[in-house]
Amino acid sequence: MRTRRRHRRRQRSRRMEKVKAKIEDEYSTDLRREEEEEDQPYECGICLDDDIRAFDVVVKPCKCATSYCKKCWNRSMCTAPRCPTCRTSIGFDYDSEKGEAKFLLYEDPQSVRDGMIVLPEGYKPGTEFRAPMRKYFWNTMSQRVRPTFLQMLAETNTGEEGARTCVCGGKNCFRRMTMEERRGQAWNPRGFAPFCDACGKRQYEVGQDGHPRVDDKGYTILIGTHTWSCEWRSVAHLWGIDVCEDCMSQEPASGFSKDVVQPP
Repeated sequence: MRTRRRHRRRQRSRRMEKVKAKIEDEYSTDLRREEEEEDQPYECGICLDDDIRAFDVVVKPCKCATSYCKKCWNRSMCTAPRCPTCRTSIGFDYDSEKGEAKFLLYEDPQSVRDGMIVLPEGYKPGTEFRAPMRKYFWNTMSQRVRPTFLQMLAETNTGEEGARTCVCGGKNCFRRMTMEERRGQAWNPRGFAPFCDACGKRQYEVGQDGHPRVDDKGYTILIGTHTWSCEWRSVAHLWGIDVCEDCMSQEPASGFSKDVVQPP
């Protein structure tokens, strides 16, 4: 009896060692595969840059094989929220853990259960957000982004001249720039009327009629020489993102409202 028990124990021990060795081998294989995928360059289907690394490739909800860099995909979603290749309609949420927009299939019921922003009746999936859809989306997304935005203001700078990773997920793309450079990035440079997303202060002059003052060429007269903004266009900040010099000079940034600052 004792001999049989010892024999069974030895058999169980050998089986356990084989299982353990198989698991370790599979783990090593998966790890090598992940490392190879991270090192593999991808080509963006929009800018055609063929040296995009895995961490800069957007995670698409659709199944088409075309890859896109995050910057190009984000920009495309602002004007045409659908996959540029397969034309699948794209919906949005915000992933506060990753600090970037989350992309879902707009017409998939599971996306609604996963927290996707559902636009009011009348919106045609895959088309550009226009008023009042644009304002509704901006307000809803801004509420979801706000905690990450406040955290960004309090973080330590990681890039040159104080640049830091933006709420859209772009690395060190939130930086100090001249007002004219920021104007050039606006959807409507002539009517560009920025306000601070942290404190709500206007960064443009206002006339007695309450409307923005313009120069002799019809351009809004801006206040100050610099602002802090993001180089990217993204659904995470559909109308752009602006923070005045005063708010950025606070160390650490604090005292800002947790509520979304509405346009003046």
